[in-house]
Amino acid sequence: MWWLARSLWPLQLKAGYWDVLPALRDASRCAEEAGADGRTAGALHFQLAHCLGEMGRWEQAHRAARAAVTYERAAGHLRGEASAVELLGLLSLYRWSFDEVYERFTEAESLYRGIGVDEEGAADLPRALALVTRHQGRALRGLDRLDDSRRRLESAVDFFAGRTGAVPEPYNHARALTDLAETLHDAGDDTAALARITEAERLLPASATRHRAHLAGLRRRCEAS
Repeated sequence: MWWLARSLWPLQLKAGYWDVLPALRDASRCAEEAGADGRTAGALHFQLAHCLGEMGRWEQAHRAARAAVTYERAAGHLRGEASAVELLGLLSLYRWSFDEVYERFTEAESLYRGIGVDEEGAADLPRALALVTRHQGRALRGLDRLDDSRRRLESAVDFFAGRTGAVPEPYNHARALTDLAETLHDAGDDTAALARITEAERLLPASATRHRAHLAGLRRRCEAS
């Protein structure tokens, strides 16, 4: 059952939250009761936390994410622990707890940087660091540290645009550009913010209706300013 629940991750990422939640609850409980290895239990609680967070069940999501951190740490799985700490930061971000958010993302970065060159997760480390840098930029915007936010978000934009040698990722490039546009708008630089919005719109497929609607609202705010 544990591996079946683990295999639901691709479906979960396609927003099948209600569909997978019962299976994830059952699998996580069984993993605890049957004494599954720490990495399996940690991964299942991570999936459960992600699912609950997308459904807005913040307190339940936090409990599951904290359990994931505990299991992954006990198993000595640094990559899994870093991902779970990062998820705790994201869950706090949605609650507007920016001090806690930044602390969690800083901790996640430290954990990622502790992964050795020959250890599991090393190959994906540049991308993981780019993602956590983007999230730090979001947290810093919430703390009104706009210059620091801009620098981190520009770094994330460069990575996902492929300017540092990585394979370009249009979706994450667009998300980083959107975050940067919001920071620029808060800083009063609406001309630069509008340029970043236009860049992001060009990268998004027509099916990205939710993101496009967010950009349209941000454009209206910038133009009104």
